[in-house]
Amino acid sequence: REDAANGLNNYVADGVVIVSGTVQYDGLGNIIKDSREYAPNTKATNYQSFQQTIGNLGGGRAENFLDADYLKLRELALTWSMPSKIFRKLMIKTADLSIFGSNLLLFTKRESWGDDPSWLLSDETQNASLKSPTARSIGFQLKLKF
Repeated sequence: REDAANGLNNYVADGVVIVSGTVQYDGLGNIIKDSREYAPNTKATNYQSFQQTIGNLGGGRAENFLDADYLKLRELALTWSMPSKIFRKLMIKTADLSIFGSNLLLFTKRESWGDDPSWLLSDETQNASLKSPTARSIGFQLKLKF
């Protein structure tokens, strides 16, 4: 930050630059001819400017976006209405036993998330690293009618 504040450009990012040539695409966006030649990047910038331009998720560049495909079993509830003949002597008319849960399963190609990738769909993506993992909960319920 101090270098950026002082106007120093002393950070050279990894990568290449195009020094000559052109590229041609077909109607579907596939490259059909590419005569571009590349050289190592030598242009210095300050690191803060580099991160704001290239490293920002809002930068609009394809390499800044993550594939957030996932399948999640968010909630599940199962209820068994027990036969009333079991409880006749106890004067219970009906009895329902339920089990329920939330955030039970998560299938994703990205193991590095460690928690729910749906944070990518929220307005809080800038603070995503500060979020707690998604809690999994399981519960039981016995509902009796007399």
